[in-house]
Amino acid sequence: MPVPFAETTDDSYAEKFAANCKTRDTRRGVELIGTCPRCDHEIGLPLPDRVFLNSGTPSASKYTPVLCNCNGDHADRPVGEEGCGAYWNLNLAEEKA
Repeated sequence: MPVPFAETTDDSYAEKFAANCKTRDTRRGVELIGTCPRCDHEIGLPLPDRVFLNSGTPSASKYTPVLCNCNGDHADRPVGEEGCGAYWNLNLAEEKA
């Protein structure tokens, strides 16, 4: 049975997502494709290789916020929303060859 929509997070979400995600090259960068740790539906996270910022100081954080954007059915999901409501921060680190 699908989980109902709820804006929620859990300390384990990032680790569970990272354990099963794969990368796919796109013309604008990379997309992480994996399974939402709350609802088990497939989600995609685009990571552009170029970002234009209007602030003078770039962020030192390597944490990227992730929101479930699945197409699954979730009761009580507000109109215009996507996913099941799960969110977490993913620590992205560049691998050295």
